[in-house]
Amino acid sequence: MKQEYTISLYWRIFYGAMGTSAIVFSLFLLTKPTNGLIIFPVVFGTGGVVTLINQFKSKLIISDYSIVRTTVFGTKELLRADIKGFRINNKVIVIEPVEAGYSKIKIRDYSSIGNLNNLTSWLRTNLKDLNKEDYEKEKNDIINNANLGYSEGERTDKFKAITRLSGIYNFVGFVLFVLFLFFLRDTSAADAILLVFPLIGISIIYFSKGLVTLISKRNSAYNNVMPGLYLGVLLLVLKSLNYYHITNYDKLTVPSLILGSVILGVLAVEGFNNTYSSRIGQFLLMIIFSAAYAIGVIANVNCSFDKSSAQIYSTTVTDKFISYKHATNYHIRIDSWGDHHEAEYIIVPKSFYYHTSVGSTVRVMEKKGLFKMPWFYVDL
Repeated sequence: MKQEYTISLYWRIFYGAMGTSAIVFSLFLLTKPTNGLIIFPVVFGTGGVVTLINQFKSKLIISDYSIVRTTVFGTKELLRADIKGFRINNKVIVIEPVEAGYSKIKIRDYSSIGNLNNLTSWLRTNLKDLNKEDYEKEKNDIINNANLGYSEGERTDKFKAITRLSGIYNFVGFVLFVLFLFFLRDTSAADAILLVFPLIGISIIYFSKGLVTLISKRNSAYNNVMPGLYLGVLLLVLKSLNYYHITNYDKLTVPSLILGSVILGVLAVEGFNNTYSSRIGQFLLMIIFSAAYAIGVIANVNCSFDKSSAQIYSTTVTDKFISYKHATNYHIRIDSWGDHHEAEYIIVPKSFYYHTSVGSTVRVMEKKGLFKMPWFYVDL
């Protein structure tokens, strides 16, 4: 028995077009003055040639004796007797050997393979699914963890409940991201939701007793709330930096460090995933998340909870336009005012945008800020 898997016709055409385009572009660059930067046409040309050659070299051969993977970069072979199992990950199928000294066979961009369903069916029939094996082992460890409940039934119910909860949280994060981008970002309720939603995710991690972490492997029995947290914090930072026009960030550092340290401490205590390979990588991710959330919170609270009296200036709208990159944003350009001696483009709510025209007068409302970071907004 011998089966050969190659790149499908559709992907041959696609990669062929990409490789040819890269070669043509490199030749075009060579006709122009390079100013010593010959590296660019060389890189494009080499990439195009490698892509074209790989269309004919790339293949996977499965026999009763071995599995052989050939690409433009070389050939790897594993005897069937030396294979431990396989993993199907996001962009790569990995066939792992029993002994660590042997090289793994990696099938990158496996979606381009013709008869992919036949390949995955053969793998699942003839080799161990190591991702499934790891999942079952982790699930058994969870269900046998006495810290999660007195009985196996109680622990199983808790595992199912926390799996549903983390899934719902991540789904709600996606829904909020869409709603805030297009509908809710200018409402008063937006600030409260954006401040609280990441805290809910952090609370899920803290009270889950290790069942939910900040990040986990794709096929892990341990859940994570990273998608929901990421989208929530991203919205908070975008709202704080784009819609609250802070003019001086000198006072941002200290309160952000304090809040960020608290969040980082909570995540460091309960947020590590012991089944994930890199604890350093997890910790760096915790630092980035904690810093972003802290900056977003302090900037948001500085403006939304500011009760100081506004100093009012009049100025003129000199330009306006709408941008559509990632989301629809409404921009106006206002002339100088007070101590601001240069005109400035700012993002405004949709309703405000359509109530103004170039040449109309608007009021700039300057406030001191709860954390002494001065900011302003515009009004009619």
